[in-house]
Amino acid sequence: MARYPKIETLSNNAVDIINAVKNSAGQDYKNYVPYVTPDSDSLKAMGAVVMDRPSLLNEFIDTLSNVIGMRVVTSKMYENPWAFMKKGILDYGETVEENFVTLIKPHEYDPYVAQNELFKNEVPDVRTAFHIRNYQKFYKITINYDLLRDAFASWGAMRSFIDYIFAQMYTSANYDEYIVMKYMLQHVLCDGLMTPYEKPINNTNTMAKTMRAMSDNFTLMSPNYNLAHVHNFTLKNDQFLFMDTFMLAEMDVDELAVAFNMDKVNFMGHVVAIDGFDKTDNDRLNELLSPAEWYRPLNAGDLETLANVSAVLVGRDWFQIYDNLIRRTNIENPDALSYNFDLHVWKTFSFSPFENAVVFSSVAPAVTSVTVNPATATLDKGASLQLSSTVATTGFAPKSVTWASNNPDVVSVSPRGMVKVSSTAESETQVTITATSTFDSSKKNTCVITVA
Repeated sequence: MARYPKIETLSNNAVDIINAVKNSAGQDYKNYVPYVTPDSDSLKAMGAVVMDRPSLLNEFIDTLSNVIGMRVVTSKMYENPWAFMKKGILDYGETVEENFVTLIKPHEYDPYVAQNELFKNEVPDVRTAFHIRNYQKFYKITINYDLLRDAFASWGAMRSFIDYIFAQMYTSANYDEYIVMKYMLQHVLCDGLMTPYEKPINNTNTMAKTMRAMSDNFTLMSPNYNLAHVHNFTLKNDQFLFMDTFMLAEMDVDELAVAFNMDKVNFMGHVVAIDGFDKTDNDRLNELLSPAEWYRPLNAGDLETLANVSAVLVGRDWFQIYDNLIRRTNIENPDALSYNFDLHVWKTFSFSPFENAVVFSSVAPAVTSVTVNPATATLDKGASLQLSSTVATTGFAPKSVTWASNNPDVVSVSPRGMVKVSSTAESETQVTITATSTFDSSKKNTCVITVA
């Protein structure tokens, strides 16, 4: 079960931070190290005590790391602007199981039928999605003894020291979290995994009317706006609009607020400005994600397609982002007279197939072609073969297909395109496997299987 971390506001006054270290330290530290005041002499006196005793210095470093880690540094630390969409911290495990119970089948009342089916079981249709931990990174920084000693020279130096160690470390982690969340959204769009609005959006007047209609549609139970096509709804207060900053600048925000049945102040809390759906930090993403098997860099074609996105409307639970581990460690290197600080962050980046989500584009969604690979194959009796489909689209139309066999008793095909030849099939029999676009049933392609 995910939980939200307790956030404490930490003043950007270095005096408060250093005194917070004393309050959190052990009794020996409290006995020997004085509280500090805003004057530099007070900080120097405190530094002289700490630097003179290695045990106190180590406790200062260790406690400072924990104090900053549990609170928010409010000076130069970059915060992920999409962090509010996260689901919290997972205390145990690394996999989240998301269950959705579909609508229950209705029955016609008939007392004569009822007396015979009183104890008949009817298991509900429960759909499940698993969100797996897929991100493990750590950030490392080294400080030497001279830098630490100089930090006690003045409050400005101490503030810079704290920023140097912690603010930049957390800034790096938060920025990386943001660009990975954005990358995930971009790839969902490019892979056709979000419902496209059926008409192109080419001007702000059309956008405002469309937003109002779609926001209202989200509140009505429907299978039309989520990847799993389950009956779901999303209340106004749980809807969030991701919009290009230039498009947002041209929109009448008051008019949009009315579309969401909110006043302007509340509505702005549901608008997420994005600096272009086609903007990405590929160099940083390559550094972050290139070891992952699931990572595919965005290419020029992807970015050209993403440039057509006007906005995305999602439910609160569409993003499935969890913190699996946030841990700070530090260790002294006596040979180098330095300390190494590490910040470990493990996360789950995923999205819900059951939550409503719609993309608005300046290009109408369409499927232009379906290709099946291979186009022909000869298989022995009892053999299997995985077929694949390539669906060319515009306007973020879905790239999914349905598979069918014209003779399933001889060659069957699974919903994912796995064909299997019956062990009793007759040689030289030919069976046609058809892949049909789920968005446009007129677009299809085939593979002919011949039994050896």
